[in-house]
Amino acid sequence: WLADYEKKRKNIKGDDREQLELLLGTIRVMFPMYLKFWAKADTNKVYVAQEQKFCVKHTLPVSKRTIQLRGRWDALFRAPSRSSGNQHALWLQENKTKSNIDEEGLQGGLQYDLQTMLYSYTISREYNEYPTDICYNVIRRPAIRMRVNERLVDYLLRLEEDINSRPTFYFMRWETALSSREIDHWVQHTLNPILEQVVEWWESIKHNPFDPWRLANGEPNLRHYLRPFGVYDGAATGQRGDFFDLVTKQNSYGLFQRTVPFPELVD
Repeated sequence: WLADYEKKRKNIKGDDREQLELLLGTIRVMFPMYLKFWAKADTNKVYVAQEQKFCVKHTLPVSKRTIQLRGRWDALFRAPSRSSGNQHALWLQENKTKSNIDEEGLQGGLQYDLQTMLYSYTISREYNEYPTDICYNVIRRPAIRMRVNERLVDYLLRLEEDINSRPTFYFMRWETALSSREIDHWVQHTLNPILEQVVEWWESIKHNPFDPWRLANGEPNLRHYLRPFGVYDGAATGQRGDFFDLVTKQNSYGLFQRTVPFPELVD
């Protein structure tokens, strides 16, 4: 994929070209150092899937509607479990890049994390085996910035020196046990209620998704609402998000409509 980006960069100009060069240079520095740092720890792992797409049929208990759960697992591997004693246990590996890392929050919240638990459930369906452990693998995004008039090559040398001086600051992992009971509990108390509500909402707007405020019979649609900004909303702390102008000003500049939500999952 790195080669594909390099082929395309000749068509990118200006600030976008500079940002792409910075990104590619950062990857070239960090990724080999990441592999070297974890080489010994990864010797007992046997990867069985990496960036593998999945499509699992799931039947909801109330509506009885069968829907498809689709996505892409970061990685699955077999290694000794830290909890069950199984020497060939199935692990889910989640790969993330983060600027700010809340260690306690990450470790304590994995059993409630939507993406992690959805992956764990779909793995149990596809492999007919529950994953017993999660490896949450994080690379910290560099906080050091390029200086005024600094050449990219000099910045990358500074970055490499900084990583060499404190590799554990940049490369972090947490391993958490996960039981089949926790996965089943999450499906019953989180996944199914969410999906049942999504199904009800979709049934209420599917006759005209671009005018969702009324049902097909003309009555007000009480299952659809404009999400308000409030004290717990990201907009309150300056985190506007990609759709802020669309929601507040009906300005769609810079946005485009896809024919499918996730093209990377289409065969």
